[in-house]
Amino acid sequence: MRQLVYSSRARDGCLANADLSEMLRTFQDHNAKTNVSGILLYGYGRFLQLLEGKSDVVSDLYARIAVDARHSDLRRLDIGFERQLFTGWPMAYAKVEPEHDMPGYVGKAPYLDLNLIDEAVISELLLYYSYRFAQGGASGPHPQELAPGLWAL
Repeated sequence: MRQLVYSSRARDGCLANADLSEMLRTFQDHNAKTNVSGILLYGYGRFLQLLEGKSDVVSDLYARIAVDARHSDLRRLDIGFERQLFTGWPMAYAKVEPEHDMPGYVGKAPYLDLNLIDEAVISELLLYYSYRFAQGGASGPHPQELAPGLWAL
């Protein structure tokens, strides 16, 4: 199994909810057919996505994302986990709201600028959401509780 994490900016700024919903349906259908799991986080015109699956399938999917006109500022992140985080979720989705999910960060920027935050913080954010989705979306421990030192930005 391969995991790949990337961040990007929506080329046209913030996406409308209807556009996001349509994208998610398409992604979920495709990922279910190709046995890819993961999560798409979106906030303030920025994407963060974790893809999990067979190496060649994930590589092909990322190659398609790299040429997708809806993305700009594509940045592949050097993040990996010891286990699959989103088993059974062809494409989990969450709207990231830094003022809620990343206290202390919102003072740095009012949007999710992944170029400004450490990959260790992004790892903790993904772990937090994997916990929430494993619990059926229930609120689990806040990322700050999982790794308090990482949130001292």
